[in-house]
Amino acid sequence: MRTTLFVFYLAVAPWLVAVPALAQDAGTFSAGFVLLSDYAHLESHGGTRASAGPVEGGGIILESSAVPWDAGAIGRVSCVAFVRTDADGAKLTGYCNMTDAGGDTWFGQTRRSEFDPAGGGDGVLEILGGNGKYAGIKGSCPYTVGALPDRWLTVRVACDWKRE
Repeated sequence: MRTTLFVFYLAVAPWLVAVPALAQDAGTFSAGFVLLSDYAHLESHGGTRASAGPVEGGGIILESSAVPWDAGAIGRVSCVAFVRTDADGAKLTGYCNMTDAGGDTWFGQTRRSEFDPAGGGDGVLEILGGNGKYAGIKGSCPYTVGALPDRWLTVRVACDWKRE
């Protein structure tokens, strides 16, 4: 009898774990990040300024409606950002990898053209997919940046996502 139950458990247990995760096709989450930017700057022709460099830090999922994002989960953020400033204003484009404590990574592209005098402002992070539990996920995340002294930034995102 014990052998039969053990074999049944081995056959069914993976499905009990996998089915809820697979059932999550869409959802929302919010997150907060604290990041350090390290841009190099170049003055160019006609008053154009180019700035580029790494942006690194960490974050926490604040709220989540569904797997694979879990409220309270923490992770590392690694980005490369490019900012062009000219007579029309500043425009930022960046690419980021967000890696959770389990080693799964989701990928994003940031765009921002709103900057306050201190360097904060609003933008949009597009979720481009990922690996592991983030594979096949796309989404859109409006975000707000707060600028702190010494190149530190705070970022708050609110995301809608779906698995494709």
